[in-house]
Amino acid sequence: MGFRNLARSNTITRKAISGLILGSLLLAGSAQASNSDAQASFVSHMQLKIQALRSGSSTRTAGMTLRNRHTLVRTYDRTGYAAIWTSPQGWQTNGQRMFDYLAALPRHGLDPSNYHYNTLKSLRDDDSLAGRIHGDLLLSDAFISLVSDLARGAARSNSLGSRAQSLLLRLKPTDDPAREFDGLLPQHPEYWSLSQALHQLLSNDEGAEQAPLQANRMIKPGDHHPMIAELRERLTRSGDYQPTHTSETGTQLGPRLAAAVAQFQARNGLDDDGIVGPSTLAALNRSRADVIDTLSLNLERWRQAPASFGDSHVRVNIAGQSLEYHHANKPSLRMKVIVGRRDRQTPTTSSEINEVVFNPDWTVPQRIAVVDKLPLIKRDPNYLLERGYTLSAGWSSDAAKVDPLSVDWSQINRNNFPFVLRQQPGPNNALGQVKFLFPNDYAVYLHDTPTRNLFDRGERLFSSGCVRLDQPMALAQALLRDHADGAWADYANSDQTRHVRLSNRVPVHLQYWTAWVDRDGSLQLRNDVYQRDREVLNALRDRGAYNSATQLATLYQGEQTTQLASLGD
Repeated sequence: MGFRNLARSNTITRKAISGLILGSLLLAGSAQASNSDAQASFVSHMQLKIQALRSGSSTRTAGMTLRNRHTLVRTYDRTGYAAIWTSPQGWQTNGQRMFDYLAALPRHGLDPSNYHYNTLKSLRDDDSLAGRIHGDLLLSDAFISLVSDLARGAARSNSLGSRAQSLLLRLKPTDDPAREFDGLLPQHPEYWSLSQALHQLLSNDEGAEQAPLQANRMIKPGDHHPMIAELRERLTRSGDYQPTHTSETGTQLGPRLAAAVAQFQARNGLDDDGIVGPSTLAALNRSRADVIDTLSLNLERWRQAPASFGDSHVRVNIAGQSLEYHHANKPSLRMKVIVGRRDRQTPTTSSEINEVVFNPDWTVPQRIAVVDKLPLIKRDPNYLLERGYTLSAGWSSDAAKVDPLSVDWSQINRNNFPFVLRQQPGPNNALGQVKFLFPNDYAVYLHDTPTRNLFDRGERLFSSGCVRLDQPMALAQALLRDHADGAWADYANSDQTRHVRLSNRVPVHLQYWTAWVDRDGSLQLRNDVYQRDREVLNALRDRGAYNSATQLATLYQGEQTTQLASLGD
């Protein structure tokens, strides 16, 4: 080709390219104009919707009630009624991630349907103007509700509207709301290990419909029983029995299976004797749905617990009847405790231990004096003298002392008891050698006890509300390790009452957990000794945050199946 033809060809090519560029620019301009028109239409229609919400003439969208009307109005006023989660092309990344987070809520023991999940699922592919407005409002309403429910507990009537609004306004189209939510959830490792246990339970429905094990007698190690094969299978599913090629077979409760029974018993707060009796059978027959309920409501308890327990602190698990002392964020001491009877329950509370008293006396509370002590005194007036009690005519320190033998006890009753009982320090004193005081509204504290044999019991509900310690001196040593006056170590061996004020108060938390994951990764379950679990579960249901274990598991497994299918595509 000659230079002239080449030049002509180049001229034609340049014209063609220019035409393509011009066409692309025109198309882009048209698309931008279309987007601008769509956004303008969204803003105008959203403004009308917000005005209706503001006036109260409309509180619903897509058939769903908007629970956070006032916060929604303030938020969209600030955005200029622009979309937060959607665009003319559909849901933005933040909207998709928000939907995914809702689908995963069962692992936190929460029902996604309480957060418009089912309606949002039907709107997910609806990029119409109405669909976008519905989706944007419902996602924002769910976000606002979750901020409160995750940060303070879903069973409580909380509102963190201002905080939720602030988080919403800084949310970008490509952000993942999970980062905000995970920051609101309890940062206690125990919460996350329990959530993981619930995830595993929801994901696996093996044994969901299991027939109850039955035995008409106690089965001791070495005994034969037709139910043994089913027992072996049940403990294999629970992870307590590990079958091998040398595993026991037949109908005998052999050594390895008995050890598995004992391990199961320990995980359920039962006497770990390897004997299959009524309590062990009841625990073995506990339904999967009941365990899902229990894990879910205990996650709620963690959401309601203090955000921080303190680097060093004392925690008492009332349901578990145990105490742990954590030093520098690590558990360094664990012991059994005795808690309140069912009619005198130990309360849940948080405070700070500010004083340790060695060789304390005991001023008997009026209720205990007239209900517990008065019948014993009437039976034997020497009871008070033999056990180191004094009788006073009043509560003041200078009240006159009364000789118990001079009182006509036949005239004294619950409504006529004009005395104050005090027990002097000594081996019979109900508080033992030491007590640990902390301000609270229930007049409870931690203390030693002379009735040491009660710690051998599996269920230890014997006190009138205070917490009795199995190793009180070990706790005293832990709390006073840095105390300037080392003489406290001699106080316990003295017959003098000594008060030691803590220069650094130690947080103490009396909590009630019926499920947790221990340091070995094993799920621990305890009896609901005070029947408090049902209260939490009912409160969650009343708020719509929890329906049933079956619904939670069905929804969770369905969403996991959907996600796996999408990965396969």
